[in-house]
Amino acid sequence: MASNLQLGLSDPGTALIRELIHLHGFAIMIGVLVTSFVGYGLTVVTFSKQTARTADENHLLEILWTIVPAIILFTLALPSIRLLYAIDEIVNPTTTVKAIGHQWY
Repeated sequence: MASNLQLGLSDPGTALIRELIHLHGFAIMIGVLVTSFVGYGLTVVTFSKQTARTADENHLLEILWTIVPAIILFTLALPSIRLLYAIDEIVNPTTTVKAIGHQWY
């Protein structure tokens, strides 16, 4: 049940909504981790007295900052796609609604 000062999402009514809430929490967790990691890196680089003269041609660093975001995106995309297809599936409908509309009449 939703309340006035509620910070999170309301209670789920179905299993699919429960999975959506878990996916939301997972995405927020990944976002917080990435933001804190980038913030820490910026803080270290800003307050460091040393200069990185060897970082001009660091192939391992270039490979890592290309592959790590791809892995993060795949870890977010796979559960999202699985849940998207689960939501789209209609198991056994009990009611069918046929809507007919005429436009510009």
